[in-house]
Amino acid sequence: MHTTVRENVDVYISPGSHKLARASNGRLWCIFLDRTNGDIDIKVGYSDNNGSTWTLETVKATANAPEDCALAIDSADTVHVVWGERGVGITATLRYRSRTKSGDWDTETEVYAITGTNASAAPDIAVDHNDTVHVVWRSRHVDGANYGILHHRERVNGVWGATENLVNGEVNETSF
Repeated sequence: MHTTVRENVDVYISPGSHKLARASNGRLWCIFLDRTNGDIDIKVGYSDNNGSTWTLETVKATANAPEDCALAIDSADTVHVVWGERGVGITATLRYRSRTKSGDWDTETEVYAITGTNASAAPDIAVDHNDTVHVVWRSRHVDGANYGILHHRERVNGVWGATENLVNGEVNETSF
């Protein structure tokens, strides 16, 4: 369902990851957490008139305590989104969806799941010149005290590759 925004919404945008992108046709895209109705929904908005009006689409309604979210756009104007989520029995997961230029959303997939005290945070997403989707995020050491591991995973032709640990030490927002 598409909604043209004409009023304010209760929006939370966390710092540090890509929240705004422009497609090849000039369409602006943004991603945010919408807390308007007491629940937290992950939404994208797009504008075809340089931000004068926005149309909203729900990526996921009433997500399990969503956290950071990010988006990127590939050369076919497919919108790729990633977000962190806390759920029952799993401390944290990273979730992914994409939307084709024609407006079709694919099925939500899990990028990464971690149990115990090793919370994941700060996902970011990018698409390279070959339209390979890259997701990076950080997670806590086994002791749960510090964010100490920076992870990477890529999606090529719709298939997620193995998770790589890029950094195993102190990782903070400035490490990205």
